[in-house]
Amino acid sequence: MTKESLDEKIHEAFKSLQVEELGFDTFNKHTKISARTIRKYYDNWSEACKANGLKSGTVQDTVSMETLANNFLSVVSADGEIPSLHRLIRLAKRGEHVFSKKTGGYDNFKRKAIKHLFAVESVKDSKILELLQNELKRLESKSVSVPQEKAVRPHEHGSMLGFRAFAHAPTYENEVVAIFGAIAHEIGFEIISNRSEFPDCKANRKIEGSARKRYKECLIEFELRSSDFKAHKHPVNGCDLIVCWEHDWKDCPLEVLELKKAIQPLSGWREN
Repeated sequence: MTKESLDEKIHEAFKSLQVEELGFDTFNKHTKISARTIRKYYDNWSEACKANGLKSGTVQDTVSMETLANNFLSVVSADGEIPSLHRLIRLAKRGEHVFSKKTGGYDNFKRKAIKHLFAVESVKDSKILELLQNELKRLESKSVSVPQEKAVRPHEHGSMLGFRAFAHAPTYENEVVAIFGAIAHEIGFEIISNRSEFPDCKANRKIEGSARKRYKECLIEFELRSSDFKAHKHPVNGCDLIVCWEHDWKDCPLEVLELKKAIQPLSGWREN
């Protein structure tokens, strides 16, 4: 797919779904175009929308209940029965989340939509009115299931480390972030900001060998292992440095800071 055809599909989706904002999940379900295709031409879905003069977001937040209830009523009136979710989204030409996620499921949507239609007295046909009354009665009589509390997974940890406050070696990326934050100043970094989006960190890095205390900007991606950068399919040109616990990527095109080795010259290190 070319960039031009992708842009055309994006505009067609907004027009077809009749929305001012569109989330990627809904776009994907509507067009079957993957995130990988988006990333061929844009950093992310938000940038793709912005480049086309459109707004990324979630469809369900931009369509009023009045509009959705009327969509529902139109399908009920045409079919003479309560439609399945699949049929409703197909005939209403809207994403699945519009009729389910926003209200906590399709049953909850139907309950709210029918109550809205009754409140504004939109239902004129007596047979459709009776059909909706029976459906609402059925929905209201359904037992409300109490969601099971999700079991809290116990913490796991790596091998013994014993470096300062870190008893164990990292086994998750966020533990790499924690160790880097603890020693950043000592190894010549000033952290400006961290985030969960690529690249993870923006920092100032001290220029080695400079007679004056000078820094330059450094964009950092945190990984448990350097090869995870490749596995996550991050763009090489969007990052200056990989900070990881273990460097296992042969011929890595980026500079790598391996914390396992970087902490050894520092105070608090003891060889296990």
